[in-house]
Amino acid sequence: MDILVIEDDSDVAEFISIAFEMAWPGANIRQTHLGKNALELAGKENYNLIILDLNLPDIEGYEVLHCIRPLTSAPVIIASVRSSEAEIVKGLEYGADDYIVKPFGQLELVARARAVLRRSQELNIYAPVIRGPIRLEPGKGELIYGTKKIHVTRTESLILSLLLQNPGQLVTYSQLEEIIWGEHGICPNSSDAIRVYVSRLRAKIGKDYQNKINIRAHAGAGYILTV
Repeated sequence: MDILVIEDDSDVAEFISIAFEMAWPGANIRQTHLGKNALELAGKENYNLIILDLNLPDIEGYEVLHCIRPLTSAPVIIASVRSSEAEIVKGLEYGADDYIVKPFGQLELVARARAVLRRSQELNIYAPVIRGPIRLEPGKGELIYGTKKIHVTRTESLILSLLLQNPGQLVTYSQLEEIIWGEHGICPNSSDAIRVYVSRLRAKIGKDYQNKINIRAHAGAGYILTV
């Protein structure tokens, strides 16, 4: 288990490292307090998990998140004191796999890490999903429609996979919550988070293709995909 901790508070970084060392004895944990250094490390090493603070001394955490995505497929958990709903939504929109607010307990952090890692492992064994002209490649993080190729995150792949396997049928929030967070549903605002993920998917698909790949919301219930 290789973990990159990007955190400018040395006490917090040590707290996080101890949590992972207890959960995964023998884990290789790399710490850095600089965003620039984090990008260099992410481009050179293959990490299983990245923990990212937003308040870094050199580069804004959201910029690090934006730049780190093309460099690694590792799940990213934001760990920040910024606790407003707007900040959490922004973190998810920028591509974080989860967002945990400081102060947090070591057990909660490990539980969230296990959840995102479980999703990552599940995606690795998913076969491509083909529905009409659409092909989803979860392992590659690609949605292909004709000549159009769209990059999708792990969570977006999970949502799309479930929708594509049930075309024309209502996929409920509870079904989506279970496939994203597991049976325990540890995300406190899961419905809001799912709306963010779906909104981001629609933006990636683009207006030219939304009439061909249509994800329709049913208020308070879930989503239906038509192709």
